[in-house]
Amino acid sequence: MCDEPVIRHIVYTDLPASVDILGLTYSIELVDLIDDDADLLGMIFYKEQIIKIRNSLSKERKQQTLLHEILHGLNEQMGYPLGYEREGEDGIEHLVQALSGGLYQTLKPYLSFRL
Repeated sequence: MCDEPVIRHIVYTDLPASVDILGLTYSIELVDLIDDDADLLGMIFYKEQIIKIRNSLSKERKQQTLLHEILHGLNEQMGYPLGYEREGEDGIEHLVQALSGGLYQTLKPYLSFRL
């Protein structure tokens, strides 16, 4: 009897399959287009508990976009207005963008998403 080595295929991905946001599990989907809008990099769908991220993005951009959408999810769950009104801009979006960029740069050395 010959003992053949067991080969396990491990799939590494840029993002986890899901993320828990204050007790709610959001699945993460990589998609080609979000809501027929070529400018959208990601979007969180609260009722469906899904975060969609553009598949064509670089690894770093996908991770930063995920952090961005998680911040939106935290804001939604806590009911806090994270932003402030700025003339001609959505204050929450402006603040979430700034926070996600800063958090990503801070956490980047520690990020290792694997399935």
